[in-house]
Amino acid sequence: MKSRLYQLTLVQPKFIMKIRSLLILLVFPFLLYSGKQDSLSVYFKTLLDEPDTNITNKAFTDFKNSGQWYYYYALKSYKAFDQRDFQLVINSSNAAFLYDKDQNIDLTVNLIHKKGVANIYINELDSAITCFFKEIEYEKERDTLINQPNAYSNLSICYRRLNILDSAIYYGKKALKLYSQIDDIQGIARTENNLGNLFRDLDFTTALKHYDAALTIYKQLNDNEKIAILENNIGYIFVQTKQYIAAIDYLKRSNDYFTANHKNAYLLLNLNNLGYALMNNDNYNLAEKYLLKALNTNKLEDETKVSTLLNLGIVKNFQKKYFQAEKYFLEALSISNKTTIAKRIIREIYYHLILNSIAQNKTTELKEYFVTYDSLAKTLNLEESKKELARFEAELDIEKTHSLLILANKEKRIKNEEIARNKTEIQLKNQILFTSVLGILLLLVFLYFTYKIALKRKELNQIIAKQKFEVEKQNLKLEKEVEARTIQLEKALEKAEESNRLKSAFLANISHEIRTPLNSIMGFSEILSYEDVDKETLKSSSLLIRNNSYALLRIINDIVDVSRIEAEQFYVDINEFSYFDLIENIETKHYDKAELFGKNHIEFYTSFDRYSDVNLISDYDRLLVVFEKLIDNAFQYTEKGFVEIGSEYENNKIIFYIKDSGIGIPDERLIQIFENFKKYRTDTNLKYKGLGVGLFIANFILQALHSKLNVVSLENKGTIFSFAIPFSKKE
Repeated sequence: MKSRLYQLTLVQPKFIMKIRSLLILLVFPFLLYSGKQDSLSVYFKTLLDEPDTNITNKAFTDFKNSGQWYYYYALKSYKAFDQRDFQLVINSSNAAFLYDKDQNIDLTVNLIHKKGVANIYINELDSAITCFFKEIEYEKERDTLINQPNAYSNLSICYRRLNILDSAIYYGKKALKLYSQIDDIQGIARTENNLGNLFRDLDFTTALKHYDAALTIYKQLNDNEKIAILENNIGYIFVQTKQYIAAIDYLKRSNDYFTANHKNAYLLLNLNNLGYALMNNDNYNLAEKYLLKALNTNKLEDETKVSTLLNLGIVKNFQKKYFQAEKYFLEALSISNKTTIAKRIIREIYYHLILNSIAQNKTTELKEYFVTYDSLAKTLNLEESKKELARFEAELDIEKTHSLLILANKEKRIKNEEIARNKTEIQLKNQILFTSVLGILLLLVFLYFTYKIALKRKELNQIIAKQKFEVEKQNLKLEKEVEARTIQLEKALEKAEESNRLKSAFLANISHEIRTPLNSIMGFSEILSYEDVDKETLKSSSLLIRNNSYALLRIINDIVDVSRIEAEQFYVDINEFSYFDLIENIETKHYDKAELFGKNHIEFYTSFDRYSDVNLISDYDRLLVVFEKLIDNAFQYTEKGFVEIGSEYENNKIIFYIKDSGIGIPDERLIQIFENFKKYRTDTNLKYKGLGVGLFIANFILQALHSKLNVVSLENKGTIFSFAIPFSKKE
């Protein structure tokens, strides 16, 4: 079943597809004869090796005429990407995947990457994330790191746009680690800058650390544009931390570069940051110069324009040019009301309008602005509103607040007059209320004594009813206890019968499982005694004796372990030991496992994360037994494909896993596989040997080690067993 990544969005009428197929059948033999297919494949290999190769119309025609639709749509996707037609990139990539996505794996990975980037540009972030995870999956299958860091970096960008910052930071750091492994300096610098952008609103210190790392690399590479961008970002951090002199130094250097090279997109933000820093450093005239330069730029976005107008108004207020300041504030407010500007910015505009009105003694406007400001503050955050009001009141002196006090006193006088008028009415109402309450109290006293008499009679009836209920309850309890005991005895009997049946089957199975390898050992040992045995026969016989000896040893070990478990003589010794020593031991011990099972055609992979500074907290010898049982189980039930063992870090634990491409386990049998003497598919003429106790032993050991054996399986697809072991860092 194809995933959504490869669904075709280009639909063709059936009769056209039939005509096209007929033409391909007629023309294709001639193309094969002329060697055209080979030349087209060479062309696309050149395009992959040299991405700047021109894509000609002739190439489209040749691919189309030769019926190579996979390459035709792939070429179309490349062309669309160069032309920034991102929807066509997605449609063409889907069309290419429909024909045969596996005929050129390098091209497929490139198409998946381009499709993911195209989805970012059209803001289809979920689809983009799917593409980049698929790209990583392909790269892991090919065991290459070339494209993985780019995919992780793009995942970080997607999650940042979705505001899922934990995931964005995680994948950004993973990309940084992989770029370091392949020594990609450009990738390291780019990722350090992205991480700085992620942390700029979370932790200024961490953001500055990443920016500095990126700046150092770009200085080594003499990349002036990137240096200017980083200096602007660092200047922004210094502005936020109120280090205005340092901010001005960085921002001026980046401003010089953006201005000289006409980088308007960066220049606008730089001018605002520089103007804000100069204003807070009391350099109002120079701040006004930079802010006016930003305001006069044609490509200014609404939010940036509002910020610029606000800063200009603040500068004019400091210069005591209140009329011009009010003009800037009102223009910023007008733009804010027409667009979706953040409420905190609108609140700040009203705050400065209040200060402006006080300076000009505009009482009416002051009251209007104050009411709106207070309403905005409450909708944003009540606690923040109180802090802002306290700061606002602290900044006002007695002379400036005089008009507010007059208004407050006037309103207080009006309220006092209203209270005086209503005082007589309230007194009259209180007299009426007193009389009513007294009558109600007398009535309540009468009802109280009546209620006490009724309550006493009710208590006597309840005592009698309770005694009767207790007798019935005891009888019911006795009946339930008898019934429960009967059910327990029936279950115990069933369990005993099941145990006897399983043990009988186990003993019968032991007979077969032991005799089979013993017969092989005896038979091939006898062959070795012949004088005319050739080297090939000697080698194969020795191998068979070794394999059957290993099988016999496994059976004996299983019998001993099961006996210890049932006798409750199975113990674990938990202590700290080297994680690195453990995985080295596992790899050494099981490297020839496929040969021991006579399955050399099965690939055996190890994919351990190699931490040299980590100690596991568990039982070293028991863990080796667990790995042996699970690896043997994987080879036992895998006829083709692979067996893989590895580890990953998650939640302060090391997750070990054993994955195979074997016969799998149906859902209805998953609950039984950890039971003693249970073996999946015992009805296949003993194709899959063993006593059926390996998973039982492995699961029992992990439970004793305070862990859990997890399993995920698809029938005829494969199985993954996993478990977690805690660890500690070496000192």
